[in-house]
Amino acid sequence: MVSGRARQKQRTRKAILEAAARLLANGGPVPTIDSIADEAMVSRATLYRYFPNLDILLAEVPLDARALAPAELFADLPNSWPPDSAIASRQAGERLERVQRHLHGLVRDQETLFRVFLRGTMDRMLDHLGRDPRPTPDPSRKPDAAAPATEPRPRVRQARRLEMIAEALAPVRDHLTAGESERLACALSMLVGIESFVALTDVCGLDPATSDDIGAWAVRTLLTGALATTDRRQDKPGHPDETKVDRFADP
Repeated sequence: MVSGRARQKQRTRKAILEAAARLLANGGPVPTIDSIADEAMVSRATLYRYFPNLDILLAEVPLDARALAPAELFADLPNSWPPDSAIASRQAGERLERVQRHLHGLVRDQETLFRVFLRGTMDRMLDHLGRDPRPTPDPSRKPDAAAPATEPRPRVRQARRLEMIAEALAPVRDHLTAGESERLACALSMLVGIESFVALTDVCGLDPATSDDIGAWAVRTLLTGALATTDRRQDKPGHPDETKVDRFADP
C-alpha cells in the first residue's frame, strides 16, 4: 500500500500536470511557472519541489497523459488471488510483464520526451550533489572535488512505476513478507522504464522487439527467483527476514 503522505504528494504532482495540460489545451501562449502554479492552486515553491524547471514539467505532461493507472492496466485480468503459490506466481508474472511492456512502449513512442525528462532529473541530482556538469575552461586545472551532499537526496522522480509494480505483485502479496515485497519491488524497478530501455538499446544495441522480450523475461525471472528464496526461508522455521522496511505500508 502507498502511505497517506505519498498519496498526497502524488495528488499534488498530478494536479500540477493536469493544470499544465489544461493551459496547453487552451491553445494560447506557452504557460509559465506562475500560470501553472495559479491554475493548480499551489505556490511556486511547491511546484519547484516537484519540477526543477518549466521544460521538464512540459515534457512530462504528454507522458503522464499516456501512462495508464494500475486499475486500467490490469482491468481485464483476474482480481482475486488463489492460495496456490504456483497460480499466484503465474498471475503476478503476467501482470509484471504487462507493466514492463507498457512502460517500454511509452518510451518507444515518446523517446525524445523521455530522454529530455531523464536529462532534467540528472541535472537536478547534479545540482544537489554540488557538481558543475560543464567542462573545466582550463584543461590544465583539475576541477574542484564536490563536497558530499549533507541533505537527504531529493525525490526527483514520480514513483509511478513503484505503484504499478506494487499492484502487479498483488497475487503473491500473501506469499511474501513486507520486507521481501519491498526488496522485490525495488529490484523490479530497475527492469522497467526509460533506464532499462537505455541499457537494452544504447548499451546492448538491441532492437525494440528484442528489448521487450528480454525485459519481459527479466521481470518474470526475478519474480521466480524471489519466490524461490521465500520458499527456502519458509522451509527453515525461525529464519529472520533481513529486510524490514516496507515502502508500501502505511506508517
